[in-house]
Amino acid sequence: MFPSCVIEFGLDGWLADRGNYWIMHFYRDESSAASKPRVFVDYGRGMPNGKPVLLKSRKQVTLEVADKQWNRLLQIGWRQVAPVWDGNLKPQIDVTTAPREQNKEC
Repeated sequence: MFPSCVIEFGLDGWLADRGNYWIMHFYRDESSAASKPRVFVDYGRGMPNGKPVLLKSRKQVTLEVADKQWNRLLQIGWRQVAPVWDGNLKPQIDVTTAPREQNKEC
């Protein structure tokens, strides 16, 4: 039950899929109220040769949702791993999944 540690101790947690390709990073949203803690969940992968992280998605969820997701991932074979990217790195958004701007006519 990792996400409760996110709130209580300010830690973060990392899970990797079976192929060690996709990573999920769980960490506390420091701006959320103590009475209603929220957790960020990043989904992406580290890139070789110091390239920026490839971030496919970032969600902000309640502690309860994060806890359920963490435990479900462990049940289906994901495993806890050491940090994959440095917290100071700025994630690179995958443009294939980023929202597209629509052309607007004046």
